[in-house]
Amino acid sequence: MRLGLILTSILCVLAAPSPSGAQRAANPASSAPAGLESTIQALVADQSVSHAQWGISVTTLDGTPIFALNDGEYFTPASNAKLFTTAAAFALLGPNFVSKTYVIQEGTVDAAGVLHGGLTLAGTGDPSLSIRSYPYAKESAGKPVAEIPLATTVLEELAKQVVGHGIRRVAGNVTGDESFFPAERYGTGWGWGDLQWEYCAPVSALSFNDNVTYLELQAGEHSGEPVETSWRDGFPYYSAEWNPPGMTVPHGAPRQIGVARDPGGTTVRLFGTAPAGAKPTRFSLAVEQPSLYAATAFRAALAARGVAVDGQTISHSDPVTRTTQFDDDVRKPLALQPLTAGVTSLVFELKPGQQILAHTSHLRSPRRRRWSTR
Repeated sequence: MRLGLILTSILCVLAAPSPSGAQRAANPASSAPAGLESTIQALVADQSVSHAQWGISVTTLDGTPIFALNDGEYFTPASNAKLFTTAAAFALLGPNFVSKTYVIQEGTVDAAGVLHGGLTLAGTGDPSLSIRSYPYAKESAGKPVAEIPLATTVLEELAKQVVGHGIRRVAGNVTGDESFFPAERYGTGWGWGDLQWEYCAPVSALSFNDNVTYLELQAGEHSGEPVETSWRDGFPYYSAEWNPPGMTVPHGAPRQIGVARDPGGTTVRLFGTAPAGAKPTRFSLAVEQPSLYAATAFRAALAARGVAVDGQTISHSDPVTRTTQFDDDVRKPLALQPLTAGVTSLVFELKPGQQILAHTSHLRSPRRRRWSTR
């Protein structure tokens, strides 16, 4: 994955109350575009948002102020924080930084193509291991399922290379390894009621398909028929159950479908009804264990290439073990260097050894980890 950032004038709109409640008058500079102040003032005076507190700062690329309103107040940043984390990543890692995902062989391969050991899919923080197009474009809700590629498509190249290395059967496990980062999957302040949805998908060093799985519900053609359930990934990660059973209601009736999953649970409960002949109802659900999800998808991609796996699908994480670990990490100096350029985001490496970070020896950060055989 390549990181890119275009710095432009930024209008930050924050709808959280400020501590003091005081407002500083707008003070546009002489270089402000004509009509900028009046346009902004009209926006914040609109009845639908006039009750909110606004913090606005518009500058030129060299930092010269153009317009300011409450820019010195404190606000809950929400998604505006992404501007700063993206800028920091761009500055520290550089525009040519490449994240790599590895497949690691443990054991030897005999003449019959049997790997006497397991395969590990190991991530180093690539968030773009998916079929998503960049720049981001939201998928059309009306697009037929048959025209949407399976999420596992992005892993087929790795599975193809496994076959190319003579492996036809794996006697051991398929492991998803996310230990490059400590297992801190959720941000401080994330609401528990949001954790089942795609916008609160957990963070992991091994992320696949945005750590989201897609559920599709299809009403019957006639009233009284059951609502059919399917997982668009091509493999089931969660189990789905209707309680009470989902039924098709007469054509023209409102669609009333509900989804619920308890935090930590692997069962998605469905309830409600859908009108006859309606288009499918689709839900984007956050996965519970990203590395296990990725390993499950990789196993499905191997099976599609004719590679059988005798063992289990498991995951490996690196839990935080010390209460001072975060404080110790943030006190370390930031000394990050880009990885070796000219490699793709999917890098296949087969070797029985345990040191697989040779290609990332120049990446120095407080979060760096070395994997070991298990």
